[in-house]
Amino acid sequence: MKNFLVLSLVIFTMMYLFSCKQETEEVLAEDNNPISAEVLSKIKALGFSDYDVKKIIDPLTNQTGYIVEGDMFIGEDQLDAEINAQ
Repeated sequence: MKNFLVLSLVIFTMMYLFSCKQETEEVLAEDNNPISAEVLSKIKALGFSDYDVKKIIDPLTNQTGYIVEGDMFIGEDQLDAEINAQ
């Protein structure tokens, strides 16, 4: 019985460790998808820095957008909506 419990614990631990995958954002290649001056000016108009902007695809929503200031996601549709609202 003790061997069964130890074996079950080892199997459960292995399943837990290998089943947990951290989703990462897919960063689009800068060469293939350069960020246009128009997009950078829209980002700057919203009050964010236009330095080190990265174009990505959000893995949860499959929405294309931009990472600004290292940690904030702005979707392409949000970018246009915010500019039109101002």
